[in-house]
Amino acid sequence: MIILGGWDWRAQSLESAAQSTSRMVLAMPNEPTGEWVTPRNDGGTYVYDSLDDASDVSELMERIERTTFDAAGGRRPKPGFDIKVYRLTDAKDYAVECRIRSGLEGPRGVRNHTLVRLHFDSDDQMLVARAVKDHMAALIRAWHPDYLSAHTYEFRDAQGWDSSTRQIPVGWDTYLGDSASLDLARLDDSDITRSEGDGGLYLTLPGTPDAPSVESARLVRRALGYE
Repeated sequence: MIILGGWDWRAQSLESAAQSTSRMVLAMPNEPTGEWVTPRNDGGTYVYDSLDDASDVSELMERIERTTFDAAGGRRPKPGFDIKVYRLTDAKDYAVECRIRSGLEGPRGVRNHTLVRLHFDSDDQMLVARAVKDHMAALIRAWHPDYLSAHTYEFRDAQGWDSSTRQIPVGWDTYLGDSASLDLARLDDSDITRSEGDGGLYLTLPGTPDAPSVESARLVRRALGYE
């Protein structure tokens, strides 16, 4: 399961990016569970440093500077910030992977975005649904994206998503901010759950997080003007 989001060009200082990262980590649920860490390139080998206090903004500023430097291959950092925060299981496998690109303020081809991968051990879809929604809320309140979508790659392909035109992928749960153009009348009489919150609109498709309705996703795509 991935949670993909994006927002338009928005300047952000290092301190502001660290504050957003702190809010995100502190608000994320404990499922999937694991230890929070940040990666560091040590002579060509990536090592993971424990993040013992996610409320320490000064510490997070240093770590974001490091991950941004590493992402640029040790050269002069690119504009904006490359933020990487992971959650590792006891077996040192990924439980949660958070990758955020923030602070871009001009048309350089790459937009500000979040990519979060959730690796669930449980097949309990009620537990997964609750955790996905809690992760969505944590991301939205920390980064204020234009959209956020929780889906699998297979589901994204099945709905006919086209990345070349900057389409918003429809997920089992999708958040749309005020900038999204949506014809809500097209969703009338559907089984899609609509709820307002966090300054935007949540659309939850019928089905489970692992197997939502493709037909409903295509209905949302039509409401977004993609079909």
